[in-house]
Amino acid sequence: MNNSFLPILLFALLFGASSVVRADVVLLKHGGRLEGHIVKRTESSVEIDIGAGSLVLPMSSVDRIEMGRAPLDDYEDRAAALGAQDGDGWLELARWASGKGLRTQSLEAYARVLTIYPNDPDANRALGRVAVEGRWMTPEQAYRAKGYVNFEGGG
Repeated sequence: MNNSFLPILLFALLFGASSVVRADVVLLKHGGRLEGHIVKRTESSVEIDIGAGSLVLPMSSVDRIEMGRAPLDDYEDRAAALGAQDGDGWLELARWASGKGLRTQSLEAYARVLTIYPNDPDANRALGRVAVEGRWMTPEQAYRAKGYVNFEGGG
């Protein structure tokens, strides 16, 4: 196995694979495993989305692949069924995705909620926004609104 590939693989094994249940499983020749959603498979490589991003693995390091259904598959199906203006549906999907450990997809759904309901407190908080005098804003904007300023380039 390529040594430059090892840190990426270790990160994926520790952080990505643990949050996915009932997924495609890529079993590696050296005993590791990745769980996620197979995006692309060729004779020479397999690309697997582990929820926080995708990894491309050489087939020479793969022992076998077991196909399954992952929460990411369910998210994609549910998102495709929602209308562009279904704020309640997007909010429900965002909460569901968050509970399934799909952080990236949860944030995507919360962002969709804000295009429909800009003042939704759950979506604003999930995206790291804060309320100041009835308006939602980024923390940086909130500091400025409260009169705080950077001093000598400090954050």
